[in-house]
Amino acid sequence: MEFRVLGPLEVVDDSEEPCRPGRHKQRVLLAMLLLRANTPVKPETMVDWLWGEQPPTSARANLQTYVSGLRQLLHSESMPGHARLSWRHGAYRLLVAQGELDSHTFESLADQGRRALAEGRADSAHRLLAHALAHWRGEVLEDVVLPEQGRVAATRLHELRLAAQEADIEARLALGQHVAVIPELQVLVRRHPLREGLWGGLMRALYGAGRQAEALETYHQLRGLVADELGVEPCQSLRRLHHQILTGDPALLPRPVVAVGPALPRPHQLPAGITDFTGRVEQLGELDGLGFGHQTGTPPSMPILAITGMAGVGKTALALRWAHQAAARYPDGQLYVDLNGRDGQAATHPAEALRGFLRALGVPSRGLPRQVEDLAALFRSSIAGQRVLVMLDDAADTHQLRPLLPGAAGCLVVITSRNRLSGLVSQHGARRLLLSPFLPCESLALMTRLLGEDRVGAEWEAAATLARLCGHVPLAVRAAATRLADHPGRGLASMVAQLHRDGLDALEVERDGRTGVGAALAASYGRLRPHARRLLRALATLARPDFGLSTAAEVADITLAAARDLLDQLMALNLVHQRRTGRFVLNNLVRLFVRTCAQHEDVSVPVPAARSSGPFSRTSRWDSTPERLVESVR
Repeated sequence: MEFRVLGPLEVVDDSEEPCRPGRHKQRVLLAMLLLRANTPVKPETMVDWLWGEQPPTSARANLQTYVSGLRQLLHSESMPGHARLSWRHGAYRLLVAQGELDSHTFESLADQGRRALAEGRADSAHRLLAHALAHWRGEVLEDVVLPEQGRVAATRLHELRLAAQEADIEARLALGQHVAVIPELQVLVRRHPLREGLWGGLMRALYGAGRQAEALETYHQLRGLVADELGVEPCQSLRRLHHQILTGDPALLPRPVVAVGPALPRPHQLPAGITDFTGRVEQLGELDGLGFGHQTGTPPSMPILAITGMAGVGKTALALRWAHQAAARYPDGQLYVDLNGRDGQAATHPAEALRGFLRALGVPSRGLPRQVEDLAALFRSSIAGQRVLVMLDDAADTHQLRPLLPGAAGCLVVITSRNRLSGLVSQHGARRLLLSPFLPCESLALMTRLLGEDRVGAEWEAAATLARLCGHVPLAVRAAATRLADHPGRGLASMVAQLHRDGLDALEVERDGRTGVGAALAASYGRLRPHARRLLRALATLARPDFGLSTAAEVADITLAAARDLLDQLMALNLVHQRRTGRFVLNNLVRLFVRTCAQHEDVSVPVPAARSSGPFSRTSRWDSTPERLVESVR
């Protein structure tokens, strides 16, 4: 069980569902017992908490009712309610184990962080203090009206929080993060204008960021404030700091951090790339330009590279190839997670991915926050000041990605997705590479690597036809070549004939219904709305691979506005592409797949004239793939 008092009062039971007492006085009682956890409390004290100096005659009976209700609320298989809230020697005691109460965990971590700072271990201090501060979700017990004793305890916790924030800022300044802490310090000095330590931190941060004049002006603002409020001068340490800034004392500049104690974890989570990676020379160069072309020395911003494209086009293979080449630029490690975005219902939840990242960064699992926002904040704090490459593979959409973005200027994020991630581009400045199928020469080069020059050279025309039927999609080309490699005596022309006859079933290497070419396309197809599927089936009947907007409207018997709306949906999942000329293209492999689907679906779904809503709702993005489609292409 977990208890939270650093914010609204919450109790998280064994089912991990937050709950709380329904009656106000019962909430007050639980809150006060948590503030005095593991300490015996006499009934008279509890009556005073609830009713003050004029309790009703029924106070003791009401108290017993509240205690009984709390025992029911706190009951669990691991600890019965009467053991959790026990009665012994004329007093009640709420038993809270180590790690169950967020304020206890905060105090322990903050104390460890301050000790690390005193020992000169700024990096460890920052990690510990950031972890401690991540437990705060608001004001102490902000939804409970506390008696005087509770307000005193809450004030103490707030003072400890401020001390932890000041210590964390000291650690970050020692790590050279002057620019990053300035906005936070500006907010803190507005909230706590008489806390001179915060003003000193702001002066040092501004000076370290090359803003000497602003640092001096900050001192004069503080001097005027304390003179007006207290009638005194700033403390001696601040006057000395002002003199150092005025004279440009080099002692104010951060010194190189020397690691003391055990080294911090440096994760290396990138999976191995494929050994027979083929082609993509131009795309690898383009990624270099997107990731590093604008940078000199330490990166001033965090590049976000999004590789998008249709199912099976080789996004992950390209991303891993490039990420391994770029890894040397990120000495603090590489993080990787498969977000499973191809399956909306089974897609990896951001909280699960964040917990994995935090464990890899050395943050203890015990006491991790549960809310995605808190986990994301802790992740950003834990990675601040480091240069880490983060690969987010197979993302479903921008909503899934936002909590996973580090925010640190020295980091790099590489994303793959079937979704075009337009929101990530517009809101977060992501640089997008739309990955197209292989060039014909690349398809033939991959076949040659898998089958040998003699075999491909003997049936060159059949090999070219096979690659074209596969739409030059790497997964399909590889599957066809693998099937042929399993039968050394089989001719390439027979595979062409089977592909004409059996469709995508000819490309199934393992009949598990999940990893084949058909299953990969079915996952994207299953996320479309019925009207978009119907349009895609209609487009698959066209003789030419490219078409205009008017042709799409005509073949589906819909208006131009409706055709444009539905084509946006198809392009969002990279099932249809638009050339610079304005014409649209349907890949041959998608055409083959859709023709198979048409034999198994109801084609009578009407298409509306136009839709006023956006092209792709959030719920539809997470639709699961119909099993019948997977079965139809097996």
